[in-house]
Amino acid sequence: MKIAPVPSQIAEKSMLSSGFLAYTITQKFADALPFYRQAGIFQRSGVDISRTTLSNTAIQVFEKLSPMMEDVRRELFKSKYLQIDETVLQVLNEVGKSNTSKSYMWVIRGFIREKPVVLYHYEPSRSAKFLEEWISGFGNNSMPRLTMDRVVGIIQTDGFESYDSLLKVKSKILHAGCWNHARRRFFEILKIDSKNAQAEWIIMLRPLGSNIELRESVNSIQSNQRLR
Repeated sequence: MKIAPVPSQIAEKSMLSSGFLAYTITQKFADALPFYRQAGIFQRSGVDISRTTLSNTAIQVFEKLSPMMEDVRRELFKSKYLQIDETVLQVLNEVGKSNTSKSYMWVIRGFIREKPVVLYHYEPSRSAKFLEEWISGFGNNSMPRLTMDRVVGIIQTDGFESYDSLLKVKSKILHAGCWNHARRRFFEILKIDSKNAQAEWIIMLRPLGSNIELRESVNSIQSNQRLR
């Protein structure tokens, strides 16, 4: 009797198929369904899979896909337009840090072959220093360069000082701001002097509204056309 070889799986020596792992990982990271809840759902269906097993196999998948993620990162930074933001992430039992300290997940959005791609990158601090090496290849693709004072691309962020420090020395990268952060200043003015600032706020409201309409129309065209 001959036994057919076991199909290759992304998690070696595991009974969990690649499709099943893709499902559980999507449930956790895209649909915010923790592994302990997934384990409970499986148990009610008669499937005994512990949260530890789900967690360990997810780590194996990450380790296998890490080289590919680096390729994705390099391709993403060839985009002509990036949006970057960071958000607080609390990590338990991290070496050298207390459980109450803040860590950060950096979210970077761009385009690869006209398709939107979002990259998540973890850093234990809020320093944007790690981006310095990454942006060295920013905009280096086959698309024609922008004519705006030899600008090679646009990076859009909020008003966090680390972005300013990083990008102010990059003369070929246009640092775009955020309308939400621009509006906050006017709210602050209104709190201090509502009568005098209200007129300025109304004046500013109209161009802001026009820009919102422009943004909605720009969303429907391709990224290389947006930059023209």
